[in-house]
Amino acid sequence: MVREPIEQAIEILSGGGLKCRWVRPENLHITLRFLGAYPESAVSGIEEAMSRAAVNMKPFTARTETFGAFPNRRRARVLWLGLTEAPELQALYGALNHKLGEAGFEPEERPFRGHITFGRLKRPGPVDLYGLEAIPLGAELVFDELTLFESRLTPSGAIYEELRRAEFLRKDS
Repeated sequence: MVREPIEQAIEILSGGGLKCRWVRPENLHITLRFLGAYPESAVSGIEEAMSRAAVNMKPFTARTETFGAFPNRRRARVLWLGLTEAPELQALYGALNHKLGEAGFEPEERPFRGHITFGRLKRPGPVDLYGLEAIPLGAELVFDELTLFESRLTPSGAIYEELRRAEFLRKDS
């Protein structure tokens, strides 16, 4: 299960006095593309881009692999659990990025790193993740659809609302 290593990491890091806003378990997710603010009229274009990216995908798996921080451990702002570099995940990201570009969204220029954000530091700074080395990783995640979420930030954390879903259509092996 993916939540178990994250819960262990939070327990270790909290015990070390790290000041962080932890992501609630029900809000854990993998972001392929963050779109920012957009008008409601853009939702149909986003849905079309998702469907076009998903149509040639078949379900695949990736595994949890390592803990890390963005932009880095010396100036951490975000804590994450990273995934193996599954070629299918990179292909999905590339297809979605391309299709969103066709729908009028600026393509993402930064390299994609599959991850699950589990904490946001209240103040950016150095973070020691070495205590997390003993946490067992390798949990398998199955990918079989894309989901568009709207996120609203509130003082108690983000609230996510599912807007659209696009299932992978290729079922052959």
